[in-house]
Amino acid sequence: MKREIHNLIQRSPEWDQFRLEHDGASEAAAMLGLSKNVTRSELLRAKHTGIAKEFSDFVQERILNHGHEVEELARPMAEAILG
Repeated sequence: MKREIHNLIQRSPEWDQFRLEHDGASEAAAMLGLSKNVTRSELLRAKHTGIAKEFSDFVQERILNHGHEVEELARPMAEAILG
């Protein structure tokens, strides 16, 4: 299996578009119908139409943005481990 690296800036329009066109690990629970936040049907609809689910300001600010911040902090550690 060939590893391909996509140099995208998180939360940029290019990153958003990439996420709509590709499957990601963060979507695994929704793919399996196990997510409490996104149903499998919502995920499939977004992938099919190219229109992402919109979240409330509260969810965006309190949950999603925090997750992005933590991921940014963890990324250098993961890159050091993976080379």
